[in-house]
Amino acid sequence: MLSQEEILNNVKTENWDQVLLLIKEHINDIRSDILLSHTVGIFVKQFFEKIDEYPLHRHDITDNLITIWYLHTGNIYTLPYSKLETLIVQIVKRKRHNLKEAYDYAKHLPYNKLCAQIIAEYEGKKPGDKSKKPEENDKPKEMIKNTGFIKQLFETDYEKKMFHILKSTFDSFQVYPNIPICELFEWENIKKKLSYPEQDYFFKGRIKFVVFDRFTDYTPMYFIEPESSFLKDPEDIRKDNLKSEIVKKAGKILLRLSKLEDYKNQKDFADQIRLQIGQ
Repeated sequence: MLSQEEILNNVKTENWDQVLLLIKEHINDIRSDILLSHTVGIFVKQFFEKIDEYPLHRHDITDNLITIWYLHTGNIYTLPYSKLETLIVQIVKRKRHNLKEAYDYAKHLPYNKLCAQIIAEYEGKKPGDKSKKPEENDKPKEMIKNTGFIKQLFETDYEKKMFHILKSTFDSFQVYPNIPICELFEWENIKKKLSYPEQDYFFKGRIKFVVFDRFTDYTPMYFIEPESSFLKDPEDIRKDNLKSEIVKKAGKILLRLSKLEDYKNQKDFADQIRLQIGQ
């Protein structure tokens, strides 16, 4: 049973990784115990009071912030709104060197000065971005959709093409893209099998494509990661390995598909997938 002392001792030593791990592992106890819930509130208060003291280059602090973001957006632990604002701004500051990643967080807080700056900078640099046609400005305001909060389902045209090919390959199943790992496996059942880096990534990673069986209550059957056409850096490789290990420890296999251009045609692509899954 989790104790207040265990949380507070780690708060005192600023061992934020361990505090977050305790929250993930004991969230049901925390929700049902008013004293534990209050103690987690102390952690949140202390962490955000100290956050400006940590240099922006501290990757461990950035990881802590992102873990808190996933705890909040996954409805595991809900932050007060004032802390949520601070969380988003801090992540944007620390991700500023990667404009796309900073933008993904900034768009959740568009009225903040820094976030608005990141949004404007990113949207002004997007490939293929074109100014509006003159006739678009003549449309009534209610006819122009506000897309500032909307995220596209696919990050690239390559993903979209792969999705349609997978749909035709698994025509009697349902294919969904970009599914969070934490939505696919039961945390309480798998957490003891995972290393700390795997536990951390469990709430951050996504599977590019998951094939669900429509006839068994949409049970996830196949987990698919197509190779990108771009070279991967060491961090991408680390995340790929974590993803594979999590799926493996859940008793499944993460299918790694070659780049589309490596196949002769769509039939060759389908045949190779069926060969891998044993159909």
